[in-house]
Amino acid sequence: MITTFYDHAADISRQEKISMTEALQEVRALGIEGLEVSQNNLLGREDELGNELAYAGLSVSSIPAYFNFGLDSEVEKQAVPTLEAARF
Repeated sequence: MITTFYDHAADISRQEKISMTEALQEVRALGIEGLEVSQNNLLGREDELGNELAYAGLSVSSIPAYFNFGLDSEVEKQAVPTLEAARF
């Protein structure tokens, strides 16, 4: 599977002054099949993001997330929102 970052599609959208849907369709037309979607781009946007990707025929290849274990050492507590969003 050929993948790239969701943020690259967002850059295309801004730079070319096209909608995110159009940018994702351009990404797919280039042969990209999946996107790496950061936790920051996913949480709270599960429906919207899922619809955007489905419309363009793209999937999620990975969801990188960063946790601050210095503030909270409970891995599960920090990971649960991201895991729930990923399941959705």
